[in-house]
Amino acid sequence: MSLATSRMVPMANAIRALSMDAVQAANSGHPGMPMGMADVATVLWSEYLKHDPKAPGWADRDRFVLSAGHGSMLIYSLLHLSGYERPTMEDIRNFRQIGSPCAGHPENFLLDGVESTTGPLGQGLAMSVGMAMAERHLNATFGDEIVDHRTWVIAGDGCLMEGINHEAIGLAGHLKLGRMTVLWDDNDITIDGTTDLSKSEDIKARYEATGWHVVSCDGHDFDDIRRAIDEAIADDRPSLIACKTVIGKGSPNKQGTSATHGAPLGDDEIAANMAGIRDVFAKFLTFGDGPTDAMMINNADWLDGLSYIPFLRDYGRYFSVNRMLGLDSVKTRLERQQPLSFLEFNYMVLQAYDFLELARR
Repeated sequence: MSLATSRMVPMANAIRALSMDAVQAANSGHPGMPMGMADVATVLWSEYLKHDPKAPGWADRDRFVLSAGHGSMLIYSLLHLSGYERPTMEDIRNFRQIGSPCAGHPENFLLDGVESTTGPLGQGLAMSVGMAMAERHLNATFGDEIVDHRTWVIAGDGCLMEGINHEAIGLAGHLKLGRMTVLWDDNDITIDGTTDLSKSEDIKARYEATGWHVVSCDGHDFDDIRRAIDEAIADDRPSLIACKTVIGKGSPNKQGTSATHGAPLGDDEIAANMAGIRDVFAKFLTFGDGPTDAMMINNADWLDGLSYIPFLRDYGRYFSVNRMLGLDSVKTRLERQQPLSFLEFNYMVLQAYDFLELARR
């Protein structure tokens, strides 16, 4: 079930507000990508991503990888607004500070929900191919009832330029990893200026040539984003969704330019941002003592929006049955003295851990 646009807009704007104010408070960071991809991320996380903030280690959760790790405030905002235990608002206030789990680039050992450390561009996308391969292998071994998740990636122009990306997508296309989807932040901007300074290739054609399904969408039109994601899900090939976006969306004087890529927007620009979004949703970060009522309402919208994911409505039953079936399946393999691969062994450990956590509650 899709959320109404009237609810989606403030949800996306909350990401923009948190991102630009956290970067401003740190006087360091990359606000442009989170602001540009806020609409895409809102659709994905509120309507498609299979996850549970209260059980972040659930083995069959969807994997989300922010390959464009420099835009780390995107995932920190998503985790906070979706109801994960951390990052807290205090963590976000201390973005990029020593001791904060909100590092400049996401670290997978600091926060639940961060699947991989993504610093060098393209690395996250390549690791995601491995995750998608593991899912298909485990699915073939244990079946749809036990392993049936997707791998989602947000990548930028820089990620798609890197050599490691070329190799990884070739393998993904060859293996027909149809449960992997890359959402490309197609904004035509790098930190130095427009992308035509450093490339002139046809990226969509390159992906098609390696066996990928490719579709484009307006990255600021919720319905068009849904259309593209639905098309990707329906195709049995890995998918690249070219999301045409405006970097720094909402910044009145800097959006669409490299000025929003790797530097704070500045107090004056934030104050003038997007019809008062900052004043409504994020004033408490840099200039106030606590969240506004509007921000609390917006957070409730995020949490309520997650209930539209069919899986979450029936979570308790599915969780326990999934775990029991998983343990029984592995137990049968062991009793028959059938060897377990490294991946299967790790999956068994995850299943046992999650089952014990469930029993403890």
